[in-house]
Amino acid sequence: MGTTYIVNSIGDNAFNGSLVREVTIPNSVKVIGANAFCYSSLHTFNCNDSLESIGNYAFVQSGINSIYIPKTVKKIGSLAFNVCEYLSSIIVDDENPFYDSRQNCNAIIRKSDNTLLMGCKSSFIPESVTAIADSAFYGSPGPYTLEIPASVTNIGLLAFTASGVTQVTIPGTMKTVPQYSFAGANLKKVIMLDGIQKIDQMAFSINESLEEIVIPNTVDTIKIGAFSHCSALENLTIPNSVKVIEPMAFIWCESLKELHLGSGLETLGDWAFNCGYPFSHAIENIYCTATTPPKMLCDDCFESSYSSATLYVPESSVEKYKTAYGWKNFFTILPIDESGINGVPVDPAARGKRQRYNLMGQPVGDDYHGIVIENGKKVVIK
Repeated sequence: MGTTYIVNSIGDNAFNGSLVREVTIPNSVKVIGANAFCYSSLHTFNCNDSLESIGNYAFVQSGINSIYIPKTVKKIGSLAFNVCEYLSSIIVDDENPFYDSRQNCNAIIRKSDNTLLMGCKSSFIPESVTAIADSAFYGSPGPYTLEIPASVTNIGLLAFTASGVTQVTIPGTMKTVPQYSFAGANLKKVIMLDGIQKIDQMAFSINESLEEIVIPNTVDTIKIGAFSHCSALENLTIPNSVKVIEPMAFIWCESLKELHLGSGLETLGDWAFNCGYPFSHAIENIYCTATTPPKMLCDDCFESSYSSATLYVPESSVEKYKTAYGWKNFFTILPIDESGINGVPVDPAARGKRQRYNLMGQPVGDDYHGIVIENGKKVVIK
């Protein structure tokens, strides 16, 4: 008679890259090793009620579409279920003492500290969650929208990196948006609420679909490369609270047309707004309301825009900007019209001739009546 062996674990890399489509785990198995089913074609995984440990990367980038964590599981390794294209259902047994998926949130939450360890495209974040772990949504395909509740005070490293999230709301309880936390995601809109003070390095870098950023008037620092390579961004407003924009914060934002810099800005780092390398894209209009020209650490902050952008500054500060290091490189510096209408620059080729424009900047004839810009000044034609 043959010998019968009882399998009590699935070893590291056991089905790594395999074409297996469905697996049923017997009750004898207590451990699933690291990388056991990663990169596999696994679609259906029937888990037993005796499993205790799931290793690092166990199912990463597999075809699995649902996860059931039995009550016996004590340990779940890092990135165990990340980058799974079809994953949409995550359920933790109600009797598990270590983890849960409260309120049917389609996520794995560690009970001991209310930390969300892993989510997917159909997850939502319950208000009882206080932290989002490192790599929690790393590589999770989208599209999906997330509103992070005010109960969350910490987001881990790479939490949403390379994910399919298209819109996120970040609460003010997060004093810092951590480095790389949303890098390489698919964001189109970012809303940050009052209370956030710092946007850390590379936090939103390489979001090539990002079109809208709402930065609250509590942020004082934007760190290195925070929004670098956000190539769909066309309009940007930096609030008055921001004092420091570090090097390359908005480098290679190749669609940026209009930029508003707040009155509190003090320092600009190297290549902060160099939107195309070497000179492939220029910002069209830059408004800076700081009465004292912010200090440029190097005169290449707007390297791609100096010759063609129009810089608007407070009327009382025009001469300061024309002589300030870096700022003096702009070919065109004009005063900000306090009524919100900026003067139309006089065409040098038409000096001595009357030039009239309506408030949309369109040329008008002598028969036009109302407020116009005439030779760079606002006048009323009755």
